[in-house]
Amino acid sequence: MATDNKKHKRWYKIIVVIVTLLVIYGALKIYIGPAPEASGLVDWQKYNDSLNLANKAFADKNPHQFTDIPRKLEKDSGVFRIAVLGDSFIWGDGLPYDSAWSHKLEQRIMAKYDNVEVMHWGRNGWQTKDEFEFYITEGRKYKPDLLILGFVDNDGDMGLFQHMDWDFRNNYWFLYKIWPALAEKVLFDAYVNSYSSWQERLYGAENMVLYTQLWHQFKDTLANDRLDYFIVQTPACLAHTCDKYYLQVQPMFDTLQLEYYNLIPVSQERLATYDDLDLRANPVNYHPGALMTNLFADEVLLYLEQTKRLPSSY
Repeated sequence: MATDNKKHKRWYKIIVVIVTLLVIYGALKIYIGPAPEASGLVDWQKYNDSLNLANKAFADKNPHQFTDIPRKLEKDSGVFRIAVLGDSFIWGDGLPYDSAWSHKLEQRIMAKYDNVEVMHWGRNGWQTKDEFEFYITEGRKYKPDLLILGFVDNDGDMGLFQHMDWDFRNNYWFLYKIWPALAEKVLFDAYVNSYSSWQERLYGAENMVLYTQLWHQFKDTLANDRLDYFIVQTPACLAHTCDKYYLQVQPMFDTLQLEYYNLIPVSQERLATYDDLDLRANPVNYHPGALMTNLFADEVLLYLEQTKRLPSSY
């Protein structure tokens, strides 16, 4: 009799567990939504990865792994040489590399001006400190006549803090095989929270002291090289919350007397009618897409002309 009671209790516990799991499953299905949407994102991730692999194959032909043709150290006689120095916005993450804004700028300049050369110096994941290191070790050897420094709101990373790896769809691919919608919801939320906390710390006093010192050193180096330059603030999104960190860094630029051009106001004005998804490189990549890179190139060319940096003949 005692044995029968134990069996009944065991089966009762098993049934309770099964029912509980079914209830949780149903609740999560309602909360998370259907799986096909996440499955589509996985397909977009494959497309995004294929673009970046093609970009990398092209960049491997460049001695610095830039998405640019190899350049001679000595420029040709009579050529006005421009270098655009930045990060993944210049490399072209999530886009065909020639759709990145510096390449579009080159196309516009070449259509209007003779004897102007535009070099594209950018790597995925680069921060201002990486850009400065490249300039002092390699970039200055090319003796550009003008340096355009791209600024994105995460460029102030001085290596003090870490955040979750963005490549979570590939890192945790096995979870997407089990339940793609749940995996996308949990991992994306975890990434956003980790990244937001990390970025907030970049603009804290501890990091900003180091970042200000870096820009001071960068400015002195460019002055010693007698190189004309300016900074372009290129946004990744256009919501009014997106301009927070761009505005926070501007007093530092002003104090150091660094020339900068903030593209957020004109981007918000011209692209206000577009959905955020329309502005991305693709649905799984938050880098600027064609609409934004076109505007960046147009506005930087206009700024170059307004500041009389492009000679009509050189």
